[in-house]
Amino acid sequence: MAGFGVKTALAGLIAPVVSFALRKWSGSWNSDATEMEKIDQLIANGERVLIVFWHGKYFPLFALAEGRDALVFTSQSFRGEIISRICNSFGYEAGIIPENRNVSGFAFVEDALRRKKLGAIVVDGPLGPNHKVKSGAVKLASSLGYLIVPISMACDSKRVMEKRWDKRELPRWNAKVTLAVGEPLRIPAELSAGDIGAWNKKVKDILEATDLRAEERWRNNSIT
Repeated sequence: MAGFGVKTALAGLIAPVVSFALRKWSGSWNSDATEMEKIDQLIANGERVLIVFWHGKYFPLFALAEGRDALVFTSQSFRGEIISRICNSFGYEAGIIPENRNVSGFAFVEDALRRKKLGAIVVDGPLGPNHKVKSGAVKLASSLGYLIVPISMACDSKRVMEKRWDKRELPRWNAKVTLAVGEPLRIPAELSAGDIGAWNKKVKDILEATDLRAEERWRNNSIT
């Protein structure tokens, strides 16, 4: 327990530094996140939205999607504690999924989402494989009536961390960065176990299409 307390305290020191650096870094980007307005409009129309994205693209999204009352999930770990504090600094609520074997992670997420109109989940995290869609998003959307909406980002200058399982993408300083919102996907209620795999494939397809859309947007965008 003492070790956990030390890690929590250390996370409390590291997270503000990372958040400050991310603000400065993202402030240098020539960015276009106007497509987030599509999600705002869906919520205004009464939809409950579950944003999905790849683990390798999540870090820049802290800044690009700022200003939304979203619930973002992370694991109960030292890394997760840092991520949760970064979420808080950008205005998001963090849901830390407990590692207690007596507590179902899915049940925890499901219960937390019941009170929110906007949630966000990495569909191939936290440990991959890269671009392998896990079943959580589809099950949650089916159970709670959420509309799945994919988002992605692309930029003209980036570092790709090839040795990481998620091939994390980090825009460079002064990069031209564009966010794209893909086609919403409505999941039927009460899916059978046999249907989940097919819907996971549809989530992967719309995310990959959104990746391509993001690439097209920064190439065609007039921001300079």
